Amino acid sequence: MPQQLRNTAEEFPINNVQRYSMDNISLSFTLYRRRWFLLAALCVVNFSNSAIWLSYAPISNLATEFYHSSFSRIDMFSLVYLVAFVPFTFPSTWVIDSRGLAVALLIGSILNLVGAVVRMTSSWLPVDNDWMYGIALTGQILCAMAQPIIVSSPTKLAGVWFGNNERAMANTLSSVSNPLGMLVVNVLAPLVATTPEHVPLVLAITVGPAALGAIMVIIFVVMYRSGEPPSPPTLSAADESQSFFDGLKSLIICKPYMILLLTFGAGVGLLAAIQTLLVEIICIRGYTNTLAGICVAAMTGAGLVGAGIAGVIVDKTKRYEEIAKFCFGLSATFGINCCFNDIL
Repeated sequence: MPQQLRNTAEEFPINNVQRYSMDNISLSFTLYRRRWFLLAALCVVNFSNSAIWLSYAPISNLATEFYHSSFSRIDMFSLVYLVAFVPFTFPSTWVIDSRGLAVALLIGSILNLVGAVVRMTSSWLPVDNDWMYGIALTGQILCAMAQPIIVSSPTKLAGVWFGNNERAMANTLSSVSNPLGMLVVNVLAPLVATTPEHVPLVLAITVGPAALGAIMVIIFVVMYRSGEPPSPPTLSAADESQSFFDGLKSLIICKPYMILLLTFGAGVGLLAAIQTLLVEIICIRGYTNTLAGICVAAMTGAGLVGAGIAGVIVDKTKRYEEIAKFCFGLSATFGINCCFNDIL
């Protein structure tokens, strides 16, 4: 039996130890308190990355004046996240699986922080508007490169560190921090930036959460060295997972997964389009940036509430498929309703 399965409460800080006996072999599965710190660090980094993603969207009309640019060029700040996600997803998944969660989060959090700092300092440099725009877009691209690592980590963290009855909750908390960042920036950015000269202030504010998340991840890595617990929390966590390429092959030939990929991908794409373009859609009809931000925040906030409720129900009932179908049905119903009202 591997030594890591025999670690005891005296050797590591824990809050729960479960022991099982199989064929006269005793297995000990441990839940460590440090998992909550790592979960909090991931939540902060995820929050920061999504806030950076959409920080220009609710003030796109002011950003066009600040950079003396067009709406299409400002939309690139949001679009690069979607463009970068596709090619960087595969190396990000490989890093998480082969190098471990600690290394992956360290890379993602530092990339995110460096990109945020580059965006902020671009507005202070004595350069013309085109150079300022290019440097800010470079910082945005660095943050976009970090996104696949950050958004792919919640399921890995939940599976490696949390017990069976905690996984859905841990995954929900770390995942909803992403739309929470969108919600906050859509409310805060129009309030902070009332003139084009205030755009750099919005960029500066986004550096704070990025720095906090990176510091928390660095502290965890320095203290514990590894992104995996000394002793697994469950029997399934103790099993060896498939290699990256074997897992990829299994997914490609799995019909239910491909259905989920298409449906969830379409939903996420539609949500990103609305969040990015809503200012341009409704402001030409006489509405303000603040109202557009509130609309996106309300939409995101409703999703957060729904995710919290669904997470609790899934933890208790394990009815993943039924709850997913119900949520898809609600989204489709209200989406069609919104389109119908807009046409009228």
